Amino acid sequence: MHGLFIKKHPDLKGVIKYEYYLKHFNDNYGYRFGRPQVDVCSTCEDLNTKIKSSTLNDVAKRAAVAELLVHKRRAKKFYSKMENVKNICKERNDVMAIAFDFMQNMPLPFIPVQEMFYLRKLWYYVFNIHDIGRGTSIFYTYTEGEALRGPNEVCSCLLDSLTRSLKK
Repeated sequence: MHGLFIKKHPDLKGVIKYEYYLKHFNDNYGYRFGRPQVDVCSTCEDLNTKIKSSTLNDVAKRAAVAELLVHKRRAKKFYSKMENVKNICKERNDVMAIAFDFMQNMPLPFIPVQEMFYLRKLWYYVFNIHDIGRGTSIFYTYTEGEALRGPNEVCSCLLDSLTRSLKK
């Protein structure tokens, strides 16, 4: 864009340097290039909003900045521990680490039923178990008509996953 600017205004060629143009563009325009973030930490997002807020006083903003720094340090510590666990799992065969979670549940909106009672959406559950050491995942998918999203289902999926892993 700096090149286009210089083409349009050739008299400013030696005056407006690329670094100045970049800083001015980033400071004065809200355009972002690249992929948008999909999964953003809600705490980080909330604290960043407080920091940028024009309605809060300086004391509240400083408190939000301090809280954000503490939060990011904790996150960094967590990820470094996860990396250590991953390395231990790769080095030793008698250790296994897993992480599990229900992914974003998806409604299935197209149900050809006439009665109003049955027109609500059917939910499709996706449960993921990730073996941290091996870098593999197992996905369990089902609808709410087959099972619920409770502790019994989670334990059944975990038992099945661990049984499969021990057989390997």
